[in-house]
Amino acid sequence: MPALLEGPGFASAVRLRMSVLGIVDTSHYAQLVMDDERELRCIASEIAVPETWFFRYSASFEFLLQWLRDRRTRKGGSLMCASLGCATGVEAWSIAACALASGYSAHSIVVHGLDRNPTAIEGALVGTLGRGSLRGDLPAWAAPWITSAGSTVELSDEVRSCVRFRTADVLVDNDFFDSPIDVMFCRNVVIYLDPVARIVLRDRAAQWLASDGVLFLGHADALERADLFETVGAPAAFAVQHKRTSQAKVARVATRTPIAPTAAVRPSRVPPTEKTTGKTTGSPKGIPVSGRIAFAPSTPTISTVDRTPLRTQISALIRVSKLTEARKCVEMLLSQTPADIEWLETLAGILCAENSLVRAHQTYLRVVYLDPRHGSALLALAELSAALGRLDEAERFHGRLKRLHDG
Repeated sequence: MPALLEGPGFASAVRLRMSVLGIVDTSHYAQLVMDDERELRCIASEIAVPETWFFRYSASFEFLLQWLRDRRTRKGGSLMCASLGCATGVEAWSIAACALASGYSAHSIVVHGLDRNPTAIEGALVGTLGRGSLRGDLPAWAAPWITSAGSTVELSDEVRSCVRFRTADVLVDNDFFDSPIDVMFCRNVVIYLDPVARIVLRDRAAQWLASDGVLFLGHADALERADLFETVGAPAAFAVQHKRTSQAKVARVATRTPIAPTAAVRPSRVPPTEKTTGKTTGSPKGIPVSGRIAFAPSTPTISTVDRTPLRTQISALIRVSKLTEARKCVEMLLSQTPADIEWLETLAGILCAENSLVRAHQTYLRVVYLDPRHGSALLALAELSAALGRLDEAERFHGRLKRLHDG
């Protein structure tokens, strides 16, 4: 979110990184961020709250434990897991311990731990546990794979052997996995992203997740708002799976071409890459080089047709930074279904990427009018209000979001 790149919190993060590097000139540091990918990822990680602890959200792991036991009984075999935004690795080790406790053997478990912060990954590779990684008692079933004595935590060799750590940006990089992911954690990541980047990560998560896999979110995340996922388990588990409306729909999602982020996700020094999809070089399948999408007069009402091709077309336009064309397409769809929350969210995200903050704010207000409990829209409104200088309004939206979470 652009609003995270200003104010005292951001200034403090910049001062910290400059102190670590021994840099005293702000312009010198700014140039280093533009030139050095590692430093870009380090400062981005300082903006996010580097906070995680063993078995965070205990209801998530209790649900996962039972789900894994059922899965092992039903189909057995190997287990592929991932922690997107794994920070210091604690979440990845927690997943591995849960899988071991459910009866899977260490040699059948792979847990990918991905984070864009190279310093955090370096610590995870040597098994360094950050301060605050243990809060309260460990679940009894976690022994003997993870044990504690006072504030000291011991990881078993089996847990360590299951995890593969890697420095990576889940919005940009590719080739993470060679098979579908059965268990995916992506918690408290999207709250730091602008709406367009959230769409990118949502589609990537849908692509990586196995058709019968389970995805765990954070309490403030909203990937489940898309029509790709449905909630499973207890509400406090924050778990979702692919919607079961049709197996064909799941198959289309699983084989969708990965969507690269827009220029809003990374600095302008990294130009967007145009890839060939389908058979027409230089443009996504079904979209002319001009980027315009033609809807025939006989096209059925949007609510009566499968949304996947429309979403794919619009996402393809976003991928090649044709934001104006993408916005016009979404506005056309909204002229037919003005109360469609998914298209309103997409429009608001595009407007944010275009820096049309006032219009984005107005669009999110429409979302909240239609769904007063829409967490991601309330969060976006709080951030946009602050960016527009409406601090009292931003505080009110934060208050509504807190009451929603507390409820």
